[in-house]
Amino acid sequence: QDVQVTEPAVVEKMPSARDFAPRLETLLGTLTQRGFIIEQTTLAYSAPGDTGLQRLDVEIPLSGPYLLLREALADIAQQPAVRIESVALERKEILSGVLTISLKVSVLGVLE
Repeated sequence: QDVQVTEPAVVEKMPSARDFAPRLETLLGTLTQRGFIIEQTTLAYSAPGDTGLQRLDVEIPLSGPYLLLREALADIAQQPAVRIESVALERKEILSGVLTISLKVSVLGVLE
C-alpha cells in the first residue's frame, strides 16, 4: 500500500518558528500603540514534547490604564498561535488610573 504521512491541518496552518521575531514585534507594537509602557521583556524557548512545534514564552511587565488593557488583550487574543497565559494587575494608589501589569503569553510556531 502507498501510505502518505501528513501533518494535521492545524499544524499546516500555524506560523513558522522562524517568524517569532516579527510576531513578537507585532505583539509589543500592539501594546505600545495602545499607550502602554513596556519594561524589560523576558523570553524563554522550549520544544514541547515530540510535536514539531517550538514555544516562546514571553513575560511582559508593563504599565498603563485598565480601559486600554481590555482592548489590547482582545487584539493579542486574535493573533494566530498566541495564547494569553496570565495577567496580573496592581494599582499602587487607589486614585491612580495607571496599573502595573504582568502579562505572560505563549507563541507557538512550527519547526521546519
